[in-house]
Amino acid sequence: MASEKICVVVVSGTRERLQMAAMVASVAAVSGIEVTVFLSMNAVPYFIKGASTDAPGEGGIADLMVKKKAPDFKTLFPDPHAEGVRFYNKTGIYPINHGMVIKREIVEKHPWVALNIYKAFERANEIAEAQRREAVEYHLEVGLLAPEARAALATPVLHHGIRRNRKVLAAAAQYSCEQGLTPRVMNLEELFAPSTMEQ
Repeated sequence: MASEKICVVVVSGTRERLQMAAMVASVAAVSGIEVTVFLSMNAVPYFIKGASTDAPGEGGIADLMVKKKAPDFKTLFPDPHAEGVRFYNKTGIYPINHGMVIKREIVEKHPWVALNIYKAFERANEIAEAQRREAVEYHLEVGLLAPEARAALATPVLHHGIRRNRKVLAAAAQYSCEQGLTPRVMNLEELFAPSTMEQ
C-alpha cells in the first residue's frame, strides 16, 4: 500500500542540498503528503530566523570560486531570451532543469516510492498551473495582456513524467554522451524506475 508520508533528511549545509530538500518538502506538502524534515547540525544554522550567513556552495569548485573571487557568470548568448525562443521553435524541446534521484536499494525495497514522488510533483504542478492561470486573469481583464493570450496561457509548457518528456530526455542522453559525461548513450529504461516509464 502506498505511503502518504515522506521524510526529508538534510545531511549537509550546502546551498544545493538545502535547495533540493526545500523543493522536495514543498512539493510533497502542497500535494497533501505529510512531510517530516530532519536537519543535521551543520544544516541547522541556515534555518534560524534572521541568520545572516548564506549556505556555502557544494564541493571543491564552489570553494575555489569563492577563494579566487571568481566573477559572476555571464550569459552565453547576447540575447538569451531570443535564443531560447529560437531553440524551442526549432526543436520543440523545453529543457528539463531538475530531476529526482532515488537510491536503487530504496526503490527495490519500497517500489511505491518512485511513483509516489512522481504523483506528488504532478499534483503540485496542477496546483501551480491553476494558480498561474487565475493570477493572469487580472492582467487579461484590464487589458495588460491581449485576449488571445488566454489560449496560449492555457497550454502547459512544463510536464512531468517520462512519456511526455521522452524527446527531451533522449536529447539529454545524446548530449551527455557527445560531451563525454557518459561513456555511451544511455537508454531511458536504464535510468528510470519501471513504475514511472509510462507516466
